[in-house]
Amino acid sequence: MEDIEPSVVSWVETPEDQYNQQLRVHGKLYTSTQKEDYGLILKIENKHSKGDFVFIIAGITQFGTIEAARYLKKKWKKLNKKADRNPFICVIKVEKREDMKRVKIVHFTSNDPPPSLRNAITR
Repeated sequence: MEDIEPSVVSWVETPEDQYNQQLRVHGKLYTSTQKEDYGLILKIENKHSKGDFVFIIAGITQFGTIEAARYLKKKWKKLNKKADRNPFICVIKVEKREDMKRVKIVHFTSNDPPPSLRNAITR
């Protein structure tokens, strides 16, 4: 993901502690803890196939990644409508509980992704 500007999306890792790792989106930090995690859903244009898009899904830990994938699977129409079918950046918060996980959107940006996101897919 070299083409993505650090000011847009970046990861701050502390290998000695799987918690307290951070995701930075548009300068705002999202920090994982034992009780919460964050997932990232990016919809970007595929520069090699005009009119097509690529989704990139990641989380700070496995909980964020899994829940971001589930959220996209269940809510892709809602996200696409919210973005007016344009590229977007979505951050979800995952509250981990014993028997369930609560997921909600905490950041959503669309319509004007920076050039580095539009060109993030390389051969």
